[in-house]
Amino acid sequence: GHSTKMTTTTTTTSVLSLSAPVMAPVAASSSSSSSALGSSCPALEKKSSECYCTEALETMVCNSEAFVLSLITEASKLSAEDAHGSPAEYVPKAIAWISVAEGKGQKLMDFCVRREIEHTSAPNLLLREETSFTRAMSLFANLEGFLFLEDVVKPAVKTILSKKYSFEITETKEPSHEERVKNGEAVVKVMKGVLDGCLKNAKKLSQSFRQLFSELDAVTNEKFSGYGKKAAGVCFFLRFLCPNLVNPELYGLVGAVPPEKRRRLIIVSQLLQQLVNCWSNDSLPFVSSDASTSEDLGPSIVAELLARYAPKIDEFITKHLLLPKKGKKSLASYMYWKDADAKVDQQAKMLYHFVMHHSSSILPHLSTHDCETLVASIEDAQNKSLKRSRPRAATVVKLVWSY
Repeated sequence: GHSTKMTTTTTTTSVLSLSAPVMAPVAASSSSSSSALGSSCPALEKKSSECYCTEALETMVCNSEAFVLSLITEASKLSAEDAHGSPAEYVPKAIAWISVAEGKGQKLMDFCVRREIEHTSAPNLLLREETSFTRAMSLFANLEGFLFLEDVVKPAVKTILSKKYSFEITETKEPSHEERVKNGEAVVKVMKGVLDGCLKNAKKLSQSFRQLFSELDAVTNEKFSGYGKKAAGVCFFLRFLCPNLVNPELYGLVGAVPPEKRRRLIIVSQLLQQLVNCWSNDSLPFVSSDASTSEDLGPSIVAELLARYAPKIDEFITKHLLLPKKGKKSLASYMYWKDADAKVDQQAKMLYHFVMHHSSSILPHLSTHDCETLVASIEDAQNKSLKRSRPRAATVVKLVWSY
């Protein structure tokens, strides 16, 4: 493998599967430890001790695959929202925030990649469905690839929003063929800028970012031989680049996006997705024989860019996205986020409240060792006079890569 895996404690359960919502119970002693967690350990029941509990939960998230899987499994079963939103949405993201802040993000990603590929039944379904694992992977990529987004997506978004064109390229939205052609030309120019920007700014991708895609490439090839590079490309564009293009304000790339201009971002993102889908499936879009009067210019735009950029996408993934054999190590761009440490504290508190509300479903399925470790971590945190500092939030280091 590419990196050290998270330590999984020995339990009496078999390998857990998200397809089986009810997990097999562990030894009775584990249940007693879980009970102790809520009754004989006062920290879990006193709001004043919340900071100690969140600190202990952070430790567990970073060191126990069983605990992470238990959290994700329980969150994925809940359809109703709570005070923090949908658990299926915020729990995996909170886990990713905490792991990156504690310098354990790559271990979590190795775990998520293997679980995601394990539950994928066919190569054409790779990373197509939004799951708890892909949500965690997307959040990790956003944290680690933030500088890249600033130099590639941010300029593209500003260009799109400043243009006088509507970017509409279908007859139902823009009846005038002449205007559709002008819009199409504007769309092509922006898409070229995004794709060229990926190659130009490849060196700003951190080692941790590349490690995620290298692991995805390797694990995918183990199950679906020859599909690793395609999986890496699909994840990069469909789970990282395009979502930030559609909602750039979510991670501070721009301010508020006017509702009437949001559709422009959606149009460009959809065409990029179609381009990547054709690239990954080795297929071509259907283009009308008379493209000059076509009701939809999308297929011809995708076909034009595919012919030019398919080799460049291959080059970007092979030479730049996957971890090179030689290169200077770099830290993640997580440290560049404004108020990042406060954000992690917020995520840890959300996770704490989730565990408190669903402890009867989560804790009994952990090993005796995990339950005892959690109790001990809370008690240890109570005995400390200073809160633990996070290694990844301590300093700011410029990203430097050399080949």
